[in-house]
Amino acid sequence: MSTTDFYVSPFRLLGVDSLSGDSGLADKKDLTKAKKRLLAELELSETQTLRVGANEFNKNDVLRFFDSVQDTDNLEYHQAIYQDSALLGFLENGKLGAREHFAQNPLYQSTDFARFLSPYFAKSLGVLFGESLQARDHATCRNAFENAEKMHPYMLEDAYLGVLQQLTKRKAKLQSVYQYIKSNGSVADYKQELLDACNFYFICMLNALPFYFHSFRDDYGRNLLNIAAELWNGDINKQLGRSITHSLVDLNCGDEIGQIIRSNSAMMSQSVTREDTEDGGIPIGRIVFIIIIIIKILLALAH
Repeated sequence: MSTTDFYVSPFRLLGVDSLSGDSGLADKKDLTKAKKRLLAELELSETQTLRVGANEFNKNDVLRFFDSVQDTDNLEYHQAIYQDSALLGFLENGKLGAREHFAQNPLYQSTDFARFLSPYFAKSLGVLFGESLQARDHATCRNAFENAEKMHPYMLEDAYLGVLQQLTKRKAKLQSVYQYIKSNGSVADYKQELLDACNFYFICMLNALPFYFHSFRDDYGRNLLNIAAELWNGDINKQLGRSITHSLVDLNCGDEIGQIIRSNSAMMSQSVTREDTEDGGIPIGRIVFIIIIIIKILLALAH
């Protein structure tokens, strides 16, 4: 087991269901008995390992883990987490329902508690964000980050950095696609990838992220805007360039880049309307309107 593994509660690992003691903490004698029982079970196991959640423990893991629990402060931290079902589930497997909330506990603003929990919190938030991206679940993502904002800033730095690293890989891919389009004058097989990069759900995911990510949103929008401009101005794929630009209108970015996006979107829309008129004398929108009127007349005559 390493610091990048999911958090494991000693109470769950050692099978301690009842918490006793005058201070409200688990009695260390009870934990010692539970540890001995657990080690005996490990000796009888065919694999001599024990899986708890996403983590697997051998005998040495259990001994090291138990030694860390003996610290009074650590025991208090484990106790607080164990009593907060939403936080416990989040730390153990990177899951948090769209309507679940961490408890309001003053301990969560403690620097020492933040240092203790930081690696586990970062692991879980990174997993939740990655899975939310795959599932296009921006509601769960937004709720997770709203809960995270209630924690000590020290805890958030590593967690947010991990999420940013996931996003930076996507931005780097866009930059390579832009260079390809610029050098080859073709979108090649990147069309669907570009549409996915600015689809409604992903834009919602980016908008769900807190202010810490505002610079990334600006950079991401700028990268996509450069690609759209290259597709449009180079007459490579005007429709795709226009689709990308229109999608970016919903991105929650800074005033400067936002104004450029809106201006480009309006310009492209006006250009398409003008081209439709020049090519056929009647814009496509007007043709659709005329068809609707004809359908209504036919339906009226049928009655």
